[in-house]
Amino acid sequence: MSATFKAISPFLRTTRASLRTGYANPLAAAFKKQGASPFFRTYAVYARDKPHVNIGTIGHVDHGKTTLSAAITKRQAEKGLANFLEYGAIDKAPEERKRGITISTAHIEYSTENRHYSHVDCPGHADYIKNMITGAANMD
Repeated sequence: MSATFKAISPFLRTTRASLRTGYANPLAAAFKKQGASPFFRTYAVYARDKPHVNIGTIGHVDHGKTTLSAAITKRQAEKGLANFLEYGAIDKAPEERKRGITISTAHIEYSTENRHYSHVDCPGHADYIKNMITGAANMD
C-alpha cells in the first residue's frame, strides 16, 4: 500500500449518514484544514441537493446497452442536465473501440429535475462476465 493511500484512507472511510444533507463532508474538511490547493477542493466537495440513484445497463452483447447510455446523456444534455457522451466516449479503451464492444465498465452521471443518477454501463460479452459482475457490485 502506498504512503499516499495510507494517508488519505481514513478520510475516505465514511458512512452514508455522514454524507446526508446537514452533515460535514470529512474529506472536504480534511483538505481545507491541510490547505489543499483549490483544484483538489473542487473535486472533494459534492453537493447532494437531489436524491441519488444508482442504475446500470446489463444485457447480451450487441443489444444496445452503450447506445442506450449515450442516448440518455444526449437527451439530458439537451435539457442542460448532463454532458453529452457519444458512444466512443463511453467506451474509452482503444481495444473497445477497435472491437466495437464494451470490455470494462463505464460510469456516467446525469440528472433529471428530481434525481441525480450514477449510471454503470456493463459489458455484455461472455468473455467479460467478471467485469459485468464488478459493475453490478458498483451499482449496489
